[in-house]
Amino acid sequence: MTSSPPETVTMKITHQEDAPAGWDALVDADPGADFFHTADWTRLAARCYPGLKPFWIEARQGDRTVGGMAGFDRVGRVPLLGPLVRLESNLEGVSGGPLVVGELDETARDHIFRALVEEMLRLATGSFSRCAISLNTFQENRFGHLLADQPLWQRFSVPGSVVDLSQGREHVEAHLMSMNKRNERNRALKRGVEACTTSDPALLRAYYPLYLAASQVWGQSPVPLEFLEALLGLGPEKCFFSCVRFEDQVIGGHLNLVHGDRVFAWNGVTDPAHARKHFPATVVMWWDIVESCARGARSLDLGASGGVVSLGGFKRNFGADLEERGFYVRESAGMKLLKQGQTLWSRVRRSGAKGGRRWHDRKGRT
Repeated sequence: MTSSPPETVTMKITHQEDAPAGWDALVDADPGADFFHTADWTRLAARCYPGLKPFWIEARQGDRTVGGMAGFDRVGRVPLLGPLVRLESNLEGVSGGPLVVGELDETARDHIFRALVEEMLRLATGSFSRCAISLNTFQENRFGHLLADQPLWQRFSVPGSVVDLSQGREHVEAHLMSMNKRNERNRALKRGVEACTTSDPALLRAYYPLYLAASQVWGQSPVPLEFLEALLGLGPEKCFFSCVRFEDQVIGGHLNLVHGDRVFAWNGVTDPAHARKHFPATVVMWWDIVESCARGARSLDLGASGGVVSLGGFKRNFGADLEERGFYVRESAGMKLLKQGQTLWSRVRRSGAKGGRRWHDRKGRT
């Protein structure tokens, strides 16, 4: 490994849709980078989400980029009080955070990481500001302590579920997948359920109303259809849609993102009306495994379960193990007071409110 004197590192911030030159090389040079660090993710999100202003921070040594962080600025206003600045290293609950060239020694890497974080904080101007950084497992193990040791950063544990595919599909089926899930898959296929891998936007659009209905039950803002279509449009080497159908009706799907030898089953839902007879959740999860193994992937990332015990258990039935991840938040004093007031108001209005439930807890399943 090579060491780099801290004083040789210079910082640059740009606000534009497209990534700075050399970003792809930086992603390739960081062994902890994943799909959500790529220029594609930030560029398409900035294009498809209203109100998102992207920022790119570069750490450079001479003409070489040795570190960087992409993120989004959600600029708004607090009525009668002033600007509201919310900086996020990523969105939709996925990882993000600083990138650092892997060949540098630990001292140099830590220095660059801290410099990138400090540069992000400089963007958080005003009395009402919030910075959020989400680290994947590799980053959490390497850099998490640098944020956790700082009293102004609050850490939240966000464990993710990951299926080890390194020994192939047959190993997953025989040794990791539970007998119950194998039986559900077999019954579903015998009853006419079909699964396929597709880049057809028409099938994604047929899936989207199901996802919209689930989002309403979850109490979450849905991902824009335009963003899902844009990701699918990157091509099958970067994104594919696992689609489950019964009698030509789409009853579930997962939008999967590919980076290196890791697949991320990122956006997905299945129809609870078919849950007990046609098992679309089991079929789509199995198909994610089938397609990921066919591509030579060594792991399938199923993401976090949001504290829902039954969902975590469902993933374990496919052999998923937990990986520790960290979500770090730093807020100004004004933002903390504002949140306290909003929390109190929401409690007053909570009686009879809908949302925040689990989709598959709905009645009427067959």
